[in-house]
Amino acid sequence: MNILSRFKLRTKLGLLLALSVAAMLGIGATTLRQRMLDDRLDKFRSEVSSTVALAAALEVRVGAQEITRQQAQDLFHAEIRAIRFDHGTGYIAVTDLRTGYVFMHGVARGEPGSGGQTQSDRRRHGEAHLQADC
Repeated sequence: MNILSRFKLRTKLGLLLALSVAAMLGIGATTLRQRMLDDRLDKFRSEVSSTVALAAALEVRVGAQEITRQQAQDLFHAEIRAIRFDHGTGYIAVTDLRTGYVFMHGVARGEPGSGGQTQSDRRRHGEAHLQADC
């Protein structure tokens, strides 16, 4: 016995319309989510790119002996700590992914490397990492 044979044509069309709308909403929500994630990733990449460009510019000045390496690091720290995104909640931290050494943290005010977190600690807390090839 066919279940759909019990319903009138009007009811069947209504069910088909409801299923179509639900499918379109599901596809739309998935597409919107992916676009939001892609936009967020692009934002992070631009922040990382700016950070790498700043570090490279300071390295050129050190190579030209305009400033010392320590002065370059101090300038880098001051500039990077001032950068905020996501309405002030996002910040940049610079970590050596090979050693886990926290070179500079956008919020923590201690000495470089005093973050005290290992890579596995940061992964557990859900921090996003983008690798910049320097």
